[in-house]
Amino acid sequence: MQPITAPGGIKSVVLSIKGDAALKLTPGDTVKGEVVRAGGGGEGASSKVAIRIMGKLVEAHSEVPLKEGAQVRLTVEESKAGKGSDIRLRLIQDPQAELKTVLKGAMKALEEGRMTQGDMKSFSAKLDKLPQALLDKLPTLAAIKKLMSSFEGLTGKELKKALKGSGLFMEAKLKGLLQRGGGAGLKGALNALLKGDLKGALLQLKAELQGDKILEELAKTGLKAKDLESEVDKLLRTIEYHQLKSKLTETLDFYIPIFWKSLKDGSLVIREGEADKDGKKSCLCTVKLDLEGTGKVETSVLLERGSLHVSIRAENPHFVTLIEEESETLKERFVEIGLRLASINASVEEDLPFKSDEGTEHGLNITA
Repeated sequence: MQPITAPGGIKSVVLSIKGDAALKLTPGDTVKGEVVRAGGGGEGASSKVAIRIMGKLVEAHSEVPLKEGAQVRLTVEESKAGKGSDIRLRLIQDPQAELKTVLKGAMKALEEGRMTQGDMKSFSAKLDKLPQALLDKLPTLAAIKKLMSSFEGLTGKELKKALKGSGLFMEAKLKGLLQRGGGAGLKGALNALLKGDLKGALLQLKAELQGDKILEELAKTGLKAKDLESEVDKLLRTIEYHQLKSKLTETLDFYIPIFWKSLKDGSLVIREGEADKDGKKSCLCTVKLDLEGTGKVETSVLLERGSLHVSIRAENPHFVTLIEEESETLKERFVEIGLRLASINASVEEDLPFKSDEGTEHGLNITA
């Protein structure tokens, strides 16, 4: 192979590929490739790899560890060794990929200390036992108690309100207020907005727990500040875990502390499907519940061309039998609210796979 001179004096290199057409690369170009084969060179040694570039399989030595199947972006450089027939492909580090690696590490750290439903019930019970006189002296604690109690027995309207007051919706509202500038009403608008922000109230309480005033007041009730701070940290880690997950998966991911006596864990995921040939999109809602006594239940509701298709999987055979026996009643209930239930089926599945906070793509994920 010999370098050829391109217009403007830029040197190009033609790679002769055995049994195939030549591949022309010009220094300064950026190319995409797929790692088809990766060798196992030791630390500090180069390894032999095969990368598919522009549909051609190129064999090279890599000083960077690569994994088979990885998609890479490479910059074409001139050889520094002075060999005209050699070129160098430099791996371009993807800033987004590096950010995702950092976020994954942070998520893993936060995941270990997240709040369970049992922790949530315990925290709520402690707040309920606090005397009103103490809550009057500590407005932040009173605000948290009010916010927590608002999640009991959530209706559709209350769930919508909770969603709009958290996560990315809250961020959007804050940005909107700040972009308006520092008008006379800005402080009041911010305070009004933050009153409904559970994370903001928890952070404020965490700061106040370092002060003597709140320590003295808590001591009178027998509640240890360290225990309260530990539970506040757990709840903050849980909220921040889902905030990071939103950034990582580019979805709307929320954590809402719903109080349901028999609920051990649960999630609601909504995904929008691709448009069909007529431009109509389907929508899939999956609800996963882990219930004391009943076990794990997964319900998928598919909305397609104006009709609903419901599929239920459960570990408990008695639960499945009940659904089958009452299927006609369920259809009638759907009709009453103006929905067309095209099909419903229920099946028993032992050891139902269940992970309440599994990733979503282009969707909404609410975790309890």
